[in-house]
Amino acid sequence: MYMKKISLVIFYFAIVLVCLSFPVSCSKGFVPSDSDIDQTVVIYMNADNNLTYYAHQDLDEIENGYVPDYFPPGGSGRVLLVYLDTSSEEPVLLRYFKDEFGVVCRETIMEYEEQNSSDPTVINNVLQYAHNLFPSQNNGLILWSHGTGWTPVDFYNNPNEYSPEPLQCSVEDDPYAAYVKSFGYDQGLETDIIDLADALPIKYRFILFDACLMAGVEVAYQLKDKCDYFIGSVAEILAGGFPYHQILDPLYNNVSEQGLSAVCSYYYNHYYNMNQGATVSLVKTSELESVAQICSSVFNDERIFIQSLQMDNIQGFFRLGRHYFYDLGDLIQNIASVSEYEEFEAAMDNAVICTYATQRYNIGNSLQFLINKNSGLSTYIPNPEHPYLDNYYQSLEWNKRVKMIVPSQEQQ
Repeated sequence: MYMKKISLVIFYFAIVLVCLSFPVSCSKGFVPSDSDIDQTVVIYMNADNNLTYYAHQDLDEIENGYVPDYFPPGGSGRVLLVYLDTSSEEPVLLRYFKDEFGVVCRETIMEYEEQNSSDPTVINNVLQYAHNLFPSQNNGLILWSHGTGWTPVDFYNNPNEYSPEPLQCSVEDDPYAAYVKSFGYDQGLETDIIDLADALPIKYRFILFDACLMAGVEVAYQLKDKCDYFIGSVAEILAGGFPYHQILDPLYNNVSEQGLSAVCSYYYNHYYNMNQGATVSLVKTSELESVAQICSSVFNDERIFIQSLQMDNIQGFFRLGRHYFYDLGDLIQNIASVSEYEEFEAAMDNAVICTYATQRYNIGNSLQFLINKNSGLSTYIPNPEHPYLDNYYQSLEWNKRVKMIVPSQEQQ
């Protein structure tokens, strides 16, 4: 993971070279003064895979949406940075801004030699460098790539290597594989969500996952100390992703619950109007502990009922037999007492600020599944039991807190 020399742009009036100590290499870059930056948003686009075309499509949308005005080092204002890694080009860190004439400009802040953008060390280095360059008290992060929810690295795309019983359909058999963003897939390497949480160098105002299946309670809870608000989808996200020409305005000009809810609404309406499938949720992470508290009580009292559930009756958000993503609310309703479920609903009302879902999850003109229930967060359900997944699941912070799955000796 070696960084090339930074390229300079004539709009900068004051340039200071600094050496930042990274594990493998040293880079040179701009250093603003100690004055606060009003807001910094970083879009981390890991598109060194089959999503390169859609990455460039979203870059075009960015240029047609809200772009902050330029200010020189030492100034104060809003910053939009894009880390871009595609299959056709080496990675770069870009700054988007409008010049004094209102023209959208794209400046290369840093060029990198080829590196794996799914590597947690790379993620940390890029985001730490961005924060050192443009420090702010108001930071946003968009993670753009493939996503496989809470599942362990390599499992989602190769389940038959870990499953006691092979699935009826593989990823290779999926006729819609090119249409969805199934975070982080680069040269066969994925990013484990435990490692991702450790790699994030600061706490963000919001983290938005433009990647499939990331609005699981497991992911949100793993990242609850890394952001105030969390946006993601319980199901897959079509490869076109979020409509950046619409969502950047509220992400800069109304970073409140109302503004972040508008981001979700823009996303939902974008695909609803095209008769495509869409789910999206906004989660307030400070309220997740209350959800965890009631879920812990439910699992402690009612865990035994999980094994007798009729899984076809529980709302799922998956295709191709990958039954690792069910509706959290539907699970709790099916195993909890009436009073427990009422407590759960009250906690979820505070945690899930808004959630949207189309009634039909379509890809193209093909119906993949119906959505009859949507609490805003998905969950794994160990029915049927899966030794490899169940063992990994116990390492997640969510399961450590609620103990849906416990080691066999604890059940005795």
